[in-house]
Amino acid sequence: MHQVNSLVFARVSLAHKDMEPELECFDAQTRKAEGFGELKGGFLVRCSLKMSRKCVISFTNCSGSRRVS
Repeated sequence: MHQVNSLVFARVSLAHKDMEPELECFDAQTRKAEGFGELKGGFLVRCSLKMSRKCVISFTNCSGSRRVS
């Protein structure tokens, strides 16, 4: 369990308007952490969802990975 206000890389596994969202800090297919979990160091940048999607698309196009839509 992480401390309140910890910055984590996670996947939203459950989201409902009447409940707190549920996060998973592991890959759902392999059941291993594989990079998920608490982020140490670095910094947080607040931006819109649209901007974050543009960044992901730009990054995946440059690295030759799959495109996120």
